[in-house]
Amino acid sequence: MAFPRLNALSYWIYLASGIFMYAGFVIGAGPNAGWFNYVPYAESQYNPGLNIDFYSLGMIFLGISTTVGSANFVVTFLRTRAPGMSINRIPIMTWGTLTASVANCWWCRA
Repeated sequence: MAFPRLNALSYWIYLASGIFMYAGFVIGAGPNAGWFNYVPYAESQYNPGLNIDFYSLGMIFLGISTTVGSANFVVTFLRTRAPGMSINRIPIMTWGTLTASVANCWWCRA
């Protein structure tokens, strides 16, 4: 990886988001707005308490983790190739990882 500390940050944010989301179940405040969490069931009017708040913040942290990890993959792909290797000679699995990372990294598409 081009930035190992950024990779570690991505992992720890991912772990914290998982712990945060499961903490809602531990205290009895798991999400109760259905499988896909669609409105109107997810509105505070129909869903009082901290249930959806725990779920939403966990999903936001998960998105941050995915974006940070994807940015690290894109930079690693572009900067740490073997000397003399052109982009046209990269293996197909690496291209697959790059396309998935660009799709996950919202600011890389701009």
